[in-house]
Amino acid sequence: MQLSEALLTILLRLPGPWEAPATAEPPEARQERLAIIAEAIALETEQTPAGWRLGSRRMAAGVLVTWHDEGWRFHRDVHSGKRRGDHRRSVCLGQLRQGLLVSRAEWLASMGTDLEATRMCARLTARVLAMHADRCLSDAPEPTAWSFGKAVAGFGTGHSCNPLHVSPTLGKGWALKRGQRWQWIDLRLEELLGPAREALA
Repeated sequence: MQLSEALLTILLRLPGPWEAPATAEPPEARQERLAIIAEAIALETEQTPAGWRLGSRRMAAGVLVTWHDEGWRFHRDVHSGKRRGDHRRSVCLGQLRQGLLVSRAEWLASMGTDLEATRMCARLTARVLAMHADRCLSDAPEPTAWSFGKAVAGFGTGHSCNPLHVSPTLGKGWALKRGQRWQWIDLRLEELLGPAREALA
């Protein structure tokens, strides 16, 4: 099984966003969009960014769980850029802002449900995750929920590396919980991909 197929298998098992029946995304359209998401993550995590020391499979798992949580369970309006966070400053499924790691051109290019825009969002999400992992983790990090939670805390706050960080909206331990989901997804990918992809771990 290829990484994109394994990612799609997991995506199809995750709960989707709540949507009013009258305006809900048709199941066929959602499945097609999830396939684009899976392909984009697989393509953009083959080569991991500088600073990431846990392998491409774990980066793919990290982007997937980040998009699930930041992107309102892969909501199509977040994916398209129609719905933005942080007073309309954060876009795409990674809810990324312009800044030192994301140029304005990249930020604009990451909005959209087509493969090209989704790949840009995946590339930027991986870049920001890698930077925070490099900042928050030791030189030889272990692939644990706690380690993943440190990187998540950095990504979500921009400053803290504490998996037990208290968020005014998400409460205490939100980063550790996301780290636990990250680890769960990584283990599912390992099962689906088998020994042939062991080198990517």
